[in-house]
Amino acid sequence: MKNKALTYILILLVLTISVSCVDAQRFTNIAEEEGLTFSFETVEYGGGVSFVDFNNDGYDDLSFATHQGEKLKFFMSDGNHLQPMPAFVDDTSEVRQVLWVDYNKDGLLDLYLSSEDKNKLYRNLGDFIFEEVTEAIGLDFKRQSSYCSTWLDYDKDGNLDLCVSHRTKEKTGNIDLYSNKGDGTFEKITAKSGLHGFGESVLAMSTIDYNRDGWEDLYLAQDFEKGNIILVNNKNGTFRDVSDSCGVDFKLNSMTATITDFNADGWEDIYVTNTTAGNVFLENNRDNTFTEVSALYNLDIKNVTFGTIFFDADNDMDLDVHIGGMLSNFTYEHTDENYFVKRNIDWGLQQDNAFNNGVAMGDYNGDGAVDFVKNSVTRVGFINSYNSLWRNDFTGNNFLKIHLAGTISNAHAIGARVELYSEGKTQYRKIGCGESFSSQHSYTRHFGVGEYDVIDSVIVRWPSDNISVLKNISTNQTLYIDEPLGGCMDKNACNYTSDAIFDNGSCRFVTDYYDCDGCVRDEDGDGICDELEIRGCMDPLSCSYNPQATDEDGSCTYLPEIEISGSRKVSALMEFAYSVSGQEGSDYEWRCTNGSIVLGQGGANVMVIWHEQDEGVLEVVEISEGGCTGSVASMDVDISSFLKDEEVSIALLPNPVQYVLYINGLHPESTYTYRVLDGSGRYLHIGKLESGRSEIQVKDLSAGLYVLELENDNQMTRHRFCKL
Repeated sequence: MKNKALTYILILLVLTISVSCVDAQRFTNIAEEEGLTFSFETVEYGGGVSFVDFNNDGYDDLSFATHQGEKLKFFMSDGNHLQPMPAFVDDTSEVRQVLWVDYNKDGLLDLYLSSEDKNKLYRNLGDFIFEEVTEAIGLDFKRQSSYCSTWLDYDKDGNLDLCVSHRTKEKTGNIDLYSNKGDGTFEKITAKSGLHGFGESVLAMSTIDYNRDGWEDLYLAQDFEKGNIILVNNKNGTFRDVSDSCGVDFKLNSMTATITDFNADGWEDIYVTNTTAGNVFLENNRDNTFTEVSALYNLDIKNVTFGTIFFDADNDMDLDVHIGGMLSNFTYEHTDENYFVKRNIDWGLQQDNAFNNGVAMGDYNGDGAVDFVKNSVTRVGFINSYNSLWRNDFTGNNFLKIHLAGTISNAHAIGARVELYSEGKTQYRKIGCGESFSSQHSYTRHFGVGEYDVIDSVIVRWPSDNISVLKNISTNQTLYIDEPLGGCMDKNACNYTSDAIFDNGSCRFVTDYYDCDGCVRDEDGDGICDELEIRGCMDPLSCSYNPQATDEDGSCTYLPEIEISGSRKVSALMEFAYSVSGQEGSDYEWRCTNGSIVLGQGGANVMVIWHEQDEGVLEVVEISEGGCTGSVASMDVDISSFLKDEEVSIALLPNPVQYVLYINGLHPESTYTYRVLDGSGRYLHIGKLESGRSEIQVKDLSAGLYVLELENDNQMTRHRFCKL
């Protein structure tokens, strides 16, 4: 009887534990039922995902980057389920990033793509009709690989600017900044803004206001131990590198960078994912420096990890974290002790073991609990994995969602800071566009508010420096806030604004140079009074550029043109040397189409491996020690494959050879240049074969396999031989 009773007790205990485990599951993967069982097929890093409400119905939608040959995938939420949508644009390149952004402030979300092939911007004409406008509006993107871009208003003029990263081969890349001119067009200002030469190996890029001055700075996370970078906004149209003084220049294999305020002190912190050397968590010290605290907070993960989100999973007023990775994913609860405890099993995420790269957060069903979506990778050598959409099933606590609409600022208030106050506890959120690994979060910002039914106040600090204050806000709703209209409230000013709600400091008064219509004297009509004109060189690429100049005086000087020296007829999959002669102390930015620069980027001499294509292009730009940029030097190259060259009727005898290599089939009236290369592509001997000569001494070569290149005026061929 005792044994029977004990059996009943054990059964009850097992049932209790099982029920407890079911109750504890807080996330459910609904990807299969919502039709998301596809993945990004790649041999490298995959792509991101956007969780933005692209049809403005209040429910967050999904947009997936896709691999080569596949159209983009869009899913529209109706509040219950996701409906697959047409591709919207006819792009089948390998897209890494999808961003929805209203770049021209017409009330419609436009579509921006970062791609392996060439980045593109599609203007929304309404009714989901899109027109590519990339080049027409001044975005002169070249065919360069790009993993990420970010939109920001770097100069606080109310128009969204664009910072783009390019990465062509491991440590070869750059960033470019395009200024929005406010008329629907852009101007490339990389050199003028001080950003030239940064971003050799960027995989992730985010905006951050690390010093809380209200101006957007840039954080670059770089792969291959190139060092992470903070570029501070100087508030005058330029940036400068402060990475060393801030303590953020960690040399990692950075996969992504997530900007957050995990400890709710009002200062933005940085979480960087890495490979097995371990992730880095940089806590803002509030004095323009950071301290690495990953071990202190239990987030020192030593695994290959990618996209990361900080979000209030359980609406308890602090930020939890989810980190995607290569077959291992990590979810942590933020406890009251400001410590992170792993919750994969407790929260139902123990089966989250796909190869995940892009991660984004939103609320697809509008229930006030943050869901998250992951763009997974099917990669050669790894088990197939599919995308996941994790529905948040937490209940019990309240929430408040806030959606901003800019008037003076950009349309979605990108760069705005939202502060929520409730009985002495403060939370902060920031609006961004281009986050995590090549991804984009919902524009609606979410706050967990615990058991509060009413929030004391919400403060919005707009990019324009306008401030909105709302008090006694009911929870469990989405609060829509329009930017108030600021203006000049002094009736004696030239620009008095009668309907302004607050004075924004823009008042203009009559002076010695100005009347209410503008300059008293402005001979050239440029809006700058004659007395205030500064004459000088206005071309930022000139060696004598004067950034203060307002009137061109013809004093610009430039670097002399340079020419590339090296082979124009080459073979695929082998290294070739190229060089230029320029000014002493100059740097050189090389770019290669259908080839890869494997050595020497930045210097006057490089080694290039050409790909299996018919033709290639090598370009170089000289940047002097003083920072001025020369014109682009270019060389077109004819590429022949190894197998094709072997079909040429030239024979090497004997082969294998010991002392002298004889060459049959040479044109009797041609002069040939010959080169002997070893297996690594190094040139060992270079010489000429004059008419009638057809032998080469090889007795000094070590035993092994070699390649002989033969080049005359008509062609270049390559031939293998073995030295005994």
